[in-house]
Amino acid sequence: MNSLTIHRKGILFVISAPSGAGKTTLISSLRHKQDFVYSVSCTTRAPRPGEVHGEDYFFLSQEEFQRHIEAGDFLEHAEVHGRFYGTLKSTVLKHLTAGVDVLLDVDTIGAASIRACNDPFIQSALADVFIMPPGLDELARRLRKRGTESEAAELASRLTQAGRNVNVVMTKHATEFVAPLTFQTLSRNPVTTGIFDEKESWHPGHIALADSADLLLIAPATANTIAKLACGIADDALTSIALASQAPLLIAPAMNGKMWMHAATQENVARLKSRGARFIGPEEGLLACGYEGIGRLWETVGILEEAEKILCAQ
Repeated sequence: MNSLTIHRKGILFVISAPSGAGKTTLISSLRHKQDFVYSVSCTTRAPRPGEVHGEDYFFLSQEEFQRHIEAGDFLEHAEVHGRFYGTLKSTVLKHLTAGVDVLLDVDTIGAASIRACNDPFIQSALADVFIMPPGLDELARRLRKRGTESEAAELASRLTQAGRNVNVVMTKHATEFVAPLTFQTLSRNPVTTGIFDEKESWHPGHIALADSADLLLIAPATANTIAKLACGIADDALTSIALASQAPLLIAPAMNGKMWMHAATQENVARLKSRGARFIGPEEGLLACGYEGIGRLWETVGILEEAEKILCAQ
């Protein structure tokens, strides 16, 4: 009687999610289970306090990372805010061929790269998991609790639920606080982060948005953005849309109190008001910089009411 030996290959669990969906909590729980091997990614950013090389990340120099790219060693890699992140293919394959399940925590760009991988072994082992929050209200609540651009997320959520067609435009600095996918989930529309973002039309994306907008709401508006608007500078998607749009402009400032009271900022505000821009806030309170005073973003309800007033007046 012949004995039959079946060798099981591992499953590659690729988990991605928008900010606030609970991915970090889930990953932290699964990492302590013996059913999985957690795949440690490589990065060129510096270690944060408490992070351990080989446990949290493999911390590589820019040159080391580039050599891995040129050798085709990465299963997926991407540049995020000037730093590189990637997953070594050899490490993943070693565990999968040994019959061990691998847990991989990546952003949506990384997950898309793995889905597009042409390695048949990877494709047959792949279990692509995308985590969604229970609903838009719950996602907004979680982001408010985290305190990262929560007001902007709540604005997008509430306007969408009110039946408004919301198109979110993010500056490079804004993406440092909240992933664009969060706003895509809340608004149910693609998020624009650059002037050359591809759309389905031949029309340049920022011009199409400028032409179709009934209201341009900038919240929170930094001193830098206000200065660019006042001077007619158009060096990113947001300021390009503002310069090309004929829609009413509603600005909700948020910044350090001294920056708000600076003569340059006040001159820029006065210049924009003379062109028809409307401002709401800022108000007094505890600021993100730790100071107490004027410069806090106006409450969400008030911004929503002002936005609806402008839209209804049209």
